[in-house]
Amino acid sequence: MAKDNRQRLGRAEARDKLLRAAARVFLEKGRGATVEDIAAEAEYSASALYKHFSNKDDLFRCLWHRVFTEMIEVFTNEPPMDLPFVGRLKWTLYSIAEFAENDRDLFLAAMANSPIAESPMTLDEEFLEKHHQMRDAFNQLMSRGIEEGVLRDYDPATLAMAMGGSLQALTGHWALEGPFPLKPHMDDLIELFMNGAAKKPED
Repeated sequence: MAKDNRQRLGRAEARDKLLRAAARVFLEKGRGATVEDIAAEAEYSASALYKHFSNKDDLFRCLWHRVFTEMIEVFTNEPPMDLPFVGRLKWTLYSIAEFAENDRDLFLAAMANSPIAESPMTLDEEFLEKHHQMRDAFNQLMSRGIEEGVLRDYDPATLAMAMGGSLQALTGHWALEGPFPLKPHMDDLIELFMNGAAKKPED
């Protein structure tokens, strides 16, 4: 039966099934997971897995690329309606929350296998290109806030790093301590970003 199922799957569907199986196995066994473990979880043979991925490291790296590509789409897609800066920022962060919560295994396994900690000299061109796409999209969002007069006239890249660092810290906390609803925490991030954390002197 499994063989017939594999025959009906196209290449993209088969890769998706294997990536999702890899995510589940990784979250259960960590880097001790084997190709055989992943293939069995996907109801494939190891030889069938090797038709799509060269080895376990290639599979985990593709897992990260898959999630990172979807993250870029969140940042580059246009909202269904024209929104001012704060509404657009909220729409973007909520979209990330929905993606993380709806595809938690994939999201967490990808975060754990991110090549971001590697030396910049070892990062492949595809990863760097995707990183630049996300960076540029976030910078453009911050530029919009400056143009609307709701953000101070900082370098957009500085603002993007401030918001992006907070977002990364939140998703990391969610990965380690969650799951918990992300959207309320996204609201808190936006409030802190827009109003600052310092207590205002009393009048």
